[in-house]
Amino acid sequence: PTSVTSIGKFAFDGCTGLTSVEFPHIETIGFYAFRNCSNLAFAIIGDGLSTIEEYTFSGCSRLSKLTIGSGVENIGDYAFKGCLLTKIDCRADFPPTCGTDVFTITKQNCKLRVPEESIDLYKVHTDWCDFFIEALPTAVSSIALNYTTYALKVIGQSIQLTATILPADASDKTVTWTSSDESVCTVSSTGLVVA
Repeated sequence: PTSVTSIGKFAFDGCTGLTSVEFPHIETIGFYAFRNCSNLAFAIIGDGLSTIEEYTFSGCSRLSKLTIGSGVENIGDYAFKGCLLTKIDCRADFPPTCGTDVFTITKQNCKLRVPEESIDLYKVHTDWCDFFIEALPTAVSSIALNYTTYALKVIGQSIQLTATILPADASDKTVTWTSSDESVCTVSSTGLVVA
């Protein structure tokens, strides 16, 4: 559950039923917590964790996608040994310090996405410089419509809706327009609502 803040040592060691884990509010994960979870494919670690302990995900042979929260400062020895990571999103502004053999992959074949303003720090950091590094996508923080309510009183009457997406440099500004009841009104792919 997303409310979990702590996971003990060896908690899921060898659990083959796990395919994904997401802990947005995690503060501690014990040593070996997910070791040898052979079906674990992706993991999302929230911003409250400062250390990924030794061997935490070692032997998770299907782990290919990983999100590391902004609070992570240290990654322990062998934490991801034997994982076949192809994409890591690391939200930490400063590159976390890594122990021995944290990643046992060909790093050039793994995409590492980091905050745009931190790319240069990762490119010169000995633990991270060999990855294929690019900027994290900029997430949408808000969407505002030019009208939140409007009464169309005559059949055929229309109004054009427009969406303002923030921040302006958001990576994906795609808007999908739909009507909850097309017998009352329709909406086009450009936001034109017709009664």
